[in-house]
Amino acid sequence: MNKTNASPRGASSAGCLAMTMLMVLIIAGAAILIAQHLKRERQAFERRQAERRAELVEDVKSGADGSRLTITDAETLVALASDPDCVANLKTLTLGMVDLSGDVAAASKLINVERITLYDCQGADNLLAAMKGSPVVEQIHVEVSRLSDEGVRLLATFPNLKKVRIEQVVNKARAELLRSTLPGVKVEIPFPEAAEPTR
Repeated sequence: MNKTNASPRGASSAGCLAMTMLMVLIIAGAAILIAQHLKRERQAFERRQAERRAELVEDVKSGADGSRLTITDAETLVALASDPDCVANLKTLTLGMVDLSGDVAAASKLINVERITLYDCQGADNLLAAMKGSPVVEQIHVEVSRLSDEGVRLLATFPNLKKVRIEQVVNKARAELLRSTLPGVKVEIPFPEAAEPTR
């Protein structure tokens, strides 16, 4: 038999194998490009976050009391608590969408904070535990941030607390716990479960 007359089946198999290898190389190349792009995006995001953190710290160092600032990461909280000028100037602590479930013990150094706002924060109890007993905290506003029963009890450790606002749906038992735990404090619950529409 003549070697130049190879079977069509063998040529077809070799062609399929070559096409499969080419597709694997294209997919692998695309995956590498996507991974590199995602890495660059992550690095750019981290750079922007570090720049924002530095700006916030500089603003508070320069005398801002925090009333116009929203902290969006736990690292900024630690940076503010680590700077003596920031500790002296910061009167309002507003945290938005911050994961506080890690180590936030540095918040105990924020000895001049009078107002705390927690918006959509995980681990809100941890922040209250870190700041437990602060004699200058007068107002705490919690919105879309879960407080456990222990978190509610931590509110009672702030001796000069005057107002607590829980801006989310609160069931009757939680509302009673808030009011019984904080008898001398104005407790605002604009969305009690009892006022929610029933089906």
